[in-house]
Order: sequence, then C-alpha cells, then structure tokens
Amino acid sequence: MRNHKLRTIGASAMIGTALLVLSACGSSGGGSAKNEAALEGPEATVTLFKQKCMSCHAADLSGRMGPDTDLTKNGAKMTKEEIVTQIAEGSNKMPAFKKMLEEQEIEQLADWLSTKK
Repeated sequence: MRNHKLRTIGASAMIGTALLVLSACGSSGGGSAKNEAALEGPEATVTLFKQKCMSCHAADLSGRMGPDTDLTKNGAKMTKEEIVTQIAEGSNKMPAFKKMLEEQEIEQLADWLSTKK
C-alpha cells in the first residue's frame, strides 16, 4: 500500500512538473509594449510566427532556448536567404520546417525576420 502511494505521488509530481514546463514554454508572455513592438509586421506573418515559432523564440523574439534562439537582431546576423535555409532545413537545435510550412510561409517569415536589425 505504501509503495502504491509513493508511486502515485511521484507520478503526480512528474505530471505537474511537465505541465508547468509546457505551459511556460508555450506562454505568450503577455501583451507588453516590448512584445507588441517586436511583433510588428504583416498580420499573417505575425500570426504564423505566433503559431509556429513563438514557443521557442518568445513573444518578444528574445528566445526561450538560449542565445541561439534570440531573433531580435536576426536580420543583422543573417541574410534573407540564410534565414530561409535555417527555417527550411533547421539545425542541430532547431527542427526543419520544410515539411510543416509552405514555401510561401517560409519566405514570409524570412522577409520579416530579415528586417529585425
């Protein structure tokens, strides 16, 4: 009986921790002025970013997964073509999105991110 209770408590703690981590990663971070300024752009592109990118790159583009996910000055670091390749092919930390996004959507995101300087 005691072992069953310990397993139940352990499983509950693991589930609670997982839910906390997932909710923090997927959170939009609110509607602060910084977030709104970072996400200025074509409505369709901003919506696409919110749906597909924000969970790792954050609502203010500052990144949630370390400095490599910071997009605030992405256009100063990469050309539009490099951004297209990064989105489509991914990298060791970022999944490839060529099967999840249309080519036009990748172009939209790259156009927009290339203006972040």
